[in-house]
Amino acid sequence: MSRELSHYRVLIFSIHIIEVSDGDKYLRIHLDPVLRKIASRLYMLLSEKIIMRVPSYLLDFNSVVRILKEAYKKNLTDLQKKDNLTPTFKVNEKVREDLATYLAYKTIGLDVILPLLFDDKINEIYIDEPIKPIYVDHSEFGRLKTDIILPKRELDKLIYISKLEGKTIVSEETPSLKTEIRSDDFIVRISIDFSPLTAVSASLSIRKINKNMVSSSIFTRKIDQLKKFLCILYLLALRTNIVLVGEPGSGKTTLASLMLKYMPSYWRVIVIEDVREIILPDGLPKNVVRIRVNPIEANRRYKKEDEITKLLHRSPDYFIIGELQSRSDNEAYFHALSMGLKGIATIHASNIAELINRWSRIYNIDRSRINQIDAIVLMRKKVAKDKIYRGIDKIYLVKNEFTPSIFNPSSNVNNHWDMTTSLNINGVSILDLEKVIEYLPSQESIAIPLYVVLSKKYLNKVNKNDMEILQEHMSKKISLIYSMLRRDDKNDFSKDIILAIEEMNNILP
Repeated sequence: MSRELSHYRVLIFSIHIIEVSDGDKYLRIHLDPVLRKIASRLYMLLSEKIIMRVPSYLLDFNSVVRILKEAYKKNLTDLQKKDNLTPTFKVNEKVREDLATYLAYKTIGLDVILPLLFDDKINEIYIDEPIKPIYVDHSEFGRLKTDIILPKRELDKLIYISKLEGKTIVSEETPSLKTEIRSDDFIVRISIDFSPLTAVSASLSIRKINKNMVSSSIFTRKIDQLKKFLCILYLLALRTNIVLVGEPGSGKTTLASLMLKYMPSYWRVIVIEDVREIILPDGLPKNVVRIRVNPIEANRRYKKEDEITKLLHRSPDYFIIGELQSRSDNEAYFHALSMGLKGIATIHASNIAELINRWSRIYNIDRSRINQIDAIVLMRKKVAKDKIYRGIDKIYLVKNEFTPSIFNPSSNVNNHWDMTTSLNINGVSILDLEKVIEYLPSQESIAIPLYVVLSKKYLNKVNKNDMEILQEHMSKKISLIYSMLRRDDKNDFSKDIILAIEEMNNILP
């Protein structure tokens, strides 16, 4: 026995989520027989003629798709205008556009995997072996099996397009590839490992990249999550150095994109990535320069560490670096901090101790350089049977000589300072802000961690009275942002939140 959990439409396909008797869940794709027949006949009738319209010198994937889609749309429209057109081909305008899109990708050779690429609810697609069925990560139902095995011709075409888009030569010396495939319809980051790294000819991981900015509500649905996100926006207003750390797929890039969304509009921001995953916000003016470097798999020029080192000459007010991977990436990042540059970096690790141990013991980064980081945000990913959870887990403040040893006159906070909130990892002292919040009344739970961050940066610049006034101003702005974030699902307060962050940034010493 099996039961249907959900169904919805993608292009000309219907997607069905099925739970079978043993509890496994499947994603199955259905194409109406009438539409299948129409698509098949149109392809036989038009494909050879239409493919000739693509110039032989044109290699850009999206440009080819555009030409094919327009050609199919025109031909379908012309066919429907003919008096002798059989009723079989008569479809409405929406179906006609969807058919043109499907036929364009089928002409390229990507028809079997197409529904998965178009399905916005699928986050990642996995092909472990060419002869094994695909499985996917679904935003609503977690990890799902499928019955889909890509035909060899389509797998070969997908690999060929990836090599072409990545401008990468795969060999025994470099048997891996990472690139992006972009079209007007979808954006994916594709990673492929080849033999001799794998026991099979190829193993693929295809991550969907959101084309549109996600709502901040994914990090603010619960009060504790909202408070953490609020602390991050406060850190952003202070133009602090922030590291977003977590395992792959934990939400680091999503959070970085949201932080870019809320940055002051007058900041000049440099974004360095090997695959363009950071989303630029629509309708919000930003001064952003995007630099795409070669992935670590490519082992050639335009390397990430070189572009990080050159940041100083690009005069950024803030930077975002996607994925510090190698020793040289990390060394270049800390070199940038030592030059006074400010920004965000993402890096893979499952916990704070693992990250600091890697920096200090494996990469031999000096403790004084690690102390130039202001905050480390740990993201968490949990793969459950029915859902995959992603979110902000913890926020750590890296202590230095300016971090105050007393948060608040209330003794109940001071008594717990050393015992619960201060950690020492290889000589690097960090504060778990969540543990501080545990010992505070609810009305103080944001203000006190904010005071710590504020004091770390400005205690040596202003006197005690000015610090209290500054904290009061900041707390008012934070309260305002807090109220807007709680209502952001129903109303878009993005511009108001940006204005509040700009005002916080402007009143700093």
